[in-house]
Amino acid sequence: MNIELSRLSQIMGCSLLLGCILFPCAAQCQSPSAKQPPAEIKEYRTDIEFEIVIPQQGTGGFIAQQWAKDFGTLNVDIRLRQPLVEDKPDITETITGRWRRIKIVGQMAGDGTLTFANKKTFKPTDLRQLREWIEELRTYGKQGAPNGQPAWGLSKAQFESVNKLLAQPATFLTPVTSMSLLDAVEEILPRKGEIPWQLTDSARDQLASYAVSAPQLPDVRGMTKGTALAILLKSHGLGMRPQRLPNSSIEIKIDTVNSGKDIWPVGWDLETINLKRLDAAPTLFSMKPIKVAKEPLSELVRRASEETKVPILLDQMNLAANQVDPTKLIINLPEKRTAWAMVLGSATTPHRLQATLRIDEAGKPFMWIDAFVPGQAPATR
Repeated sequence: MNIELSRLSQIMGCSLLLGCILFPCAAQCQSPSAKQPPAEIKEYRTDIEFEIVIPQQGTGGFIAQQWAKDFGTLNVDIRLRQPLVEDKPDITETITGRWRRIKIVGQMAGDGTLTFANKKTFKPTDLRQLREWIEELRTYGKQGAPNGQPAWGLSKAQFESVNKLLAQPATFLTPVTSMSLLDAVEEILPRKGEIPWQLTDSARDQLASYAVSAPQLPDVRGMTKGTALAILLKSHGLGMRPQRLPNSSIEIKIDTVNSGKDIWPVGWDLETINLKRLDAAPTLFSMKPIKVAKEPLSELVRRASEETKVPILLDQMNLAANQVDPTKLIINLPEKRTAWAMVLGSATTPHRLQATLRIDEAGKPFMWIDAFVPGQAPATR
């Protein structure tokens, strides 16, 4: 998410703030599974043990014995016991070398329904669903399969590890605008680096469609690795997302933006960490006389960015899809005392564009101009 020291305390530890919002349960980041295993570990032997707390009265004993038989067919250890005062559904994971041991404490109701952590429940007729969950635990460990989980199925510690890497500045040995997409990605994030990356088949097909005429890459110098990658990939209809592998390590998947899966955002909404726009980028809201006379949007953006020292970037692919050429879109605004944020809003809104203030992974503000999305208020207001 390089800002003035007077504002640093407000967005200090952006990864931590985002983590607290995405992972309200602090205990999640304290489990052994949050640590990435050594790189040489490719798979685990996973043993699973269930402890089922049965009711003291009623017909629970008979149903518990039936559950014991069912669990026996699932190749897991099970122990039935009476309740203790401190009992509650829980799941813990211990990793030693290539051995992963998962212990699950669940509670059985009088009708035989089993309740586990995260409000996961199974009735006596749900043996197939229980089997699928156990296989998921064997493959992915305590965290389960990442698909469909918030924050890409990462633990808080894993998310912060990814965000820490992506919060580093993106640097280039040659001008990024003259590079191919994959060369630029490799320079920002080495394919076999701290967190490796892979292309999906859909992403390969998408890149192949640009074999004859690939779009020129936008200039993302000065941005963080995460935001720079998101912008570069988006210029080719692609995006990225962190993916937790069965051995709990992380890799970056580069996929098409229409894959139906969550893509790492082009910056983060200020509301995500409860940061006000004026605090994030005061130079954008500083009042001064400003006049715009027959100025292309591309030149207006360059001038605004130069005067405010806030990066302002255009979603090139998005604008092209909406038949907007920023070099030919001429802006005229009468001179008056105003702020650059207001000028950019006035210059974009009539053309169904929006100028949105965001922050990158290191907390640095930038403005992103793309097509207006109905129901989404422009952040310059």
